Amino acid sequence: MPPTSESLAHCTSPNSYGIYRIYPDGKVTYSPNELYSLDTVADSSMTMVNNLKEDSHPWWTSAPSDNNDYYATFPTASHFRLMQWFYDSLTLKSLSALNDLVKNVLLAMDFKSEDLVGFCTAHEAKCVDQSDHIQSRFSADDSWIEHSIDIFLPTEGVAHASERHAPKFKVPGLIHHQLLHVIKAVLHETSTKHFHLFPYQEFWEHSPGSPSERIYLELYTADAFLAEHDKIRTRCNRQDSGSQTENITIAIMLWPDSTHLTSFGNASLWPIYLFVGNLSKYIRSKPTTHSAHHLAYIPKVSHLYFL
Repeated sequence: MPPTSESLAHCTSPNSYGIYRIYPDGKVTYSPNELYSLDTVADSSMTMVNNLKEDSHPWWTSAPSDNNDYYATFPTASHFRLMQWFYDSLTLKSLSALNDLVKNVLLAMDFKSEDLVGFCTAHEAKCVDQSDHIQSRFSADDSWIEHSIDIFLPTEGVAHASERHAPKFKVPGLIHHQLLHVIKAVLHETSTKHFHLFPYQEFWEHSPGSPSERIYLELYTADAFLAEHDKIRTRCNRQDSGSQTENITIAIMLWPDSTHLTSFGNASLWPIYLFVGNLSKYIRSKPTTHSAHHLAYIPKVSHLYFL
């Protein structure tokens, strides 16, 4: 059953399922639970809207313009349209895919069949992999920074006095954002209204008066999060006693994964995504919430440069 301690901890009343929470710092000034609904944590197939086709075209699907930029990676617009159809269509071609081929490729005003004399799919895919358009996606204007990384590697059968005496290899092309800048950008998004800024313990009471069971469901209910939050709050209160500013803890979750840079070709990088653990996993896991933030891109290492 809920504790009756006279400490600062605030205990909520059990809900209809017998679940209640204990906030160690007292009653919170804000809780995103008031915003929760079924739509918050679930996507219905009846209400999903696909905005990708209209709003999120990658560079290689740009509509024709007055210049030739939209097919700059390819020698002609005909090459571009044919490759676009191939990569955009389903693996199993359908009647709609055939209609798309006729309407958007063969009947396009800038498509010329004579341009395809000597056409080679492998060659066109390789051109995309080597295209400057790929690198242009990481512009300094978008706060991307490029660095080279030095890696110290052990040598089999050779002892070294320290790590810095081991052979060093240079890996160029690490592209990243400043971590603090990404965190600041995240905190300015509208999704912050769903952030749990105050950690808590959650319990389930089977029936009134019965022993309660601890529920471990989210990152912000874990003992490690609660301990770190208490440590930061105590330190801040000691350094700035009397301040009315609330101190919060933001949990950073980093995930790497390999991804293709384009739908054409095989060029790839290893992106590092940043997620905020203060957001419920039921919201964070929904692709439509765009909860993943690009922090860095690790180059696919094919050659190591010995220093």
